[in-house]
Amino acid sequence: MPSVAVEGEVVATAGPATAAGSWTAGPVTEVSYTKLTIGGKKVIHQAMCTFTFTNSTTSATTLVPLTLTASPRKLQGGLSNVLCHADKFVDPNGNQLEARVTRPPTLSSG
Repeated sequence: MPSVAVEGEVVATAGPATAAGSWTAGPVTEVSYTKLTIGGKKVIHQAMCTFTFTNSTTSATTLVPLTLTASPRKLQGGLSNVLCHADKFVDPNGNQLEARVTRPPTLSSG
């Protein structure tokens, strides 16, 4: 069974700097299920982050929002849309959202 991600387990990584400018990652916002938990933390099915590109010549900024959305997968005998370890989305600029689960999987619903 895949390791299911909970609140706080999605990491945003900014793309590499170029001669034109650099990227920074904003805070990650997660969307969770209200009753599906692991270790008291809510299971997530979506994460968003806005990345900012700052032009090295003009200091102008461009905002690029990214969304990581769960795909249906078999979980406890049925299909569920949950983010799991190593789920990720990378944009063409190298900005990335990735679920990184480092604890053992234990699922409960209540």
